[in-house]
Amino acid sequence: MIIKQTYLESEVLYQVMEILYLQLKELMHELAPEGWNNSPYHFPFELIEGEGDVLYNGYQMVAQAYEQQFGRCPRRYLEEATKTMNMVCKANPHEPLIGEMVYLIEFALVRLTLNGLLFKGSDPATYYIIDEFDIAEQSYLLGIELTLPGVAFCNIPLLSPARHELLFHLDLCVLYKHLLKAFAQLHYDWRYYNEALKMQWIRWRIAKIVNRNDGENSQQSLWIQVKESIASIERAQPPNEVIAYMGTHDKLPVGYPPTMEDLEYISRIT
Repeated sequence: MIIKQTYLESEVLYQVMEILYLQLKELMHELAPEGWNNSPYHFPFELIEGEGDVLYNGYQMVAQAYEQQFGRCPRRYLEEATKTMNMVCKANPHEPLIGEMVYLIEFALVRLTLNGLLFKGSDPATYYIIDEFDIAEQSYLLGIELTLPGVAFCNIPLLSPARHELLFHLDLCVLYKHLLKAFAQLHYDWRYYNEALKMQWIRWRIAKIVNRNDGENSQQSLWIQVKESIASIERAQPPNEVIAYMGTHDKLPVGYPPTMEDLEYISRIT
């Protein structure tokens, strides 16, 4: 059986996002019943005093190091740095809270496609991933369609790397649940998928097939790495996507926890 992977159709992605965008305020209350402005979900978008100076100092440090080695740093480098700082640290009088909620939905969609694959029960041999650029495009179209000016013409500050990294540590189970339910309404399911683990397994298989003079030692080492990686995943708390799936479907998703048999299967995805 041929197992293939392709991109999710834009029309399907639009319908899924529309389901959530029609209940943005309800989702915000569900995530932060104590109030959005007092929640950890608003914090990454809140301006932090002194952050601009810290970020700009990093650019200046790089410029000084460049000048010490190569002479004068290109003027445009620091000019562009100033523009970036203005985008990161600009004040926004419109308080685009809806835009922040949309940003988190887009982030959750990206995480779903990085840590899993979508599929239809009627066609389990075809798996779908989501194009990140398509997420942004459908979000823009929905912003226009639903007259959400803070979305169609996004005016939230550009997140610095430090603030964006914080998103990975927020509990977004609520969003994952709603997204998985929306996909289920359109007859799509979701399976766990670990790209790094799959590549470890493939390297072990190659070492086993090649079978060179030193292949046995290499093969054994790679085999141990795969087993340790699987054991590490089993010991760790399930990721939020998996927790949300269990809360939505009352069962574990396909592929979690990973097994050797499942790794062999997903290695055949073309």
